[in-house]
Amino acid sequence: MNNKTKGREYEINVLEMLAAVLKKWWLVLIAMLAGALLLFLYTRFFVTPLYQSSVSFYVNNGQRSEDKISNSDISASQSLVDTYIVILKYGTTLDDVIKDAKLDYTSTQLTKRITCAAINDTEVFQVTVTDPSPEVAEKTAKSIEKILPDKVADVIEGSTVRVVRTPNLPTRPSSPNIQRSVILGAIIGMMLGCLYAAAQYFLDDRIRNAQQLLKDRYPFPVLAAIPDLTQDSGGYYYRTTDKRS
Repeated sequence: MNNKTKGREYEINVLEMLAAVLKKWWLVLIAMLAGALLLFLYTRFFVTPLYQSSVSFYVNNGQRSEDKISNSDISASQSLVDTYIVILKYGTTLDDVIKDAKLDYTSTQLTKRITCAAINDTEVFQVTVTDPSPEVAEKTAKSIEKILPDKVADVIEGSTVRVVRTPNLPTRPSSPNIQRSVILGAIIGMMLGCLYAAAQYFLDDRIRNAQQLLKDRYPFPVLAAIPDLTQDSGGYYYRTTDKRS
């Protein structure tokens, strides 16, 4: 490499690279199928399925009139949702739930299996129990349904919690999602296949077009090219098969 060519940056022919990747379509397809199959097998046999059972409560602040419900009443009830969640997860409520449901969890372990949130910023909040056993999830949610209203009444005077939806026995796991895993595996496999094909294109240093190579690397015009006389030129060039010893 001479001084004029030192430090030059060579452009990547994107179309040529895409063509090289498309030539390896069979490799990309195999990678997609392999990725989908591997993630399916991993999800199906190595990921523990989890089940969810939920109970919903309606929050009453205890200060609203019987005839009309104002916006302030609704806002007060919504603000109490966070308070009720704290009473459930960080008080003695979970200890009573563990005793009632006869669970083998500690209160700390059970806290990680319970999620609470208001439904669409309304006065209704939902408590969801997640467990590998559908029976345990339902049993825990039913204990919360029985214990939480009394706990709230003891802590917050005048406030009540009413059950809107009782928990049911889950029949299907909430996670993992096998269909999503298969699609994700196919996408990952396709990306890896394309990267491998592109890497082969970049690492291939064989010269296939000498004239284009000279144009790309050197700032000089190509004046002439020596044909390969050993190749069949279709009658336009001389071809020799003479082999001298």
